[in-house]
Amino acid sequence: KVQEIMINVAKEHPKCLLYPTPEVYVTEFGESSINLVMHFWISNVSDGRLRPKSDVMLGILEKFAENNIIIPYPHNKVILEKDK
Repeated sequence: KVQEIMINVAKEHPKCLLYPTPEVYVTEFGESSINLVMHFWISNVSDGRLRPKSDVMLGILEKFAENNIIIPYPHNKVILEKDK
């Protein structure tokens, strides 16, 4: 589902090319994550790369929230003890 959402968000961006198609790969399993990388191509890099990348990433976060997909963040617990 995650890969499908990511690809669809990229395809919906007006500067994203439909060919080659966007691709998502699992790159590794982290301590509290599954790390992914997505590749998509834009029509004119001279217009800038950061705006489409940012737009797609924000769109992914929005679609994840709509689909109740939560990005896990590590939680650390710190315990302070008084000297005895």
